[in-house]
Amino acid sequence: MRTLFENWKERKKFLVNRFFVENGKMHLKELRERDDKLDKILIVLDKKSLTDNANILADVSSTIKLVKVVPLA
Repeated sequence: MRTLFENWKERKKFLVNRFFVENGKMHLKELRERDDKLDKILIVLDKKSLTDNANILADVSSTIKLVKVVPLA
C-alpha cells in the first residue's frame, strides 16, 4: 500500500500506459476481426464470380453452336 500512496507520479504513469496498451489491444482485435470478415467476403465473391463466368461461357458456347446449326437448316 505504501508504494501506491507515495509515488503518485509513477502510479499515474503506470495507469496511463496500461490504458493505452489495453486500448491498443482492443483496436488490434477489431482490425483482425474486420480483416477476417473481409477475407470471408472476398472468398464468397470469388466463388460467385467463378460461377457467373462459367455460366457465361456455357451460354456463349451454346450460342456458337446455334449459329453454326442455323445456316445448315
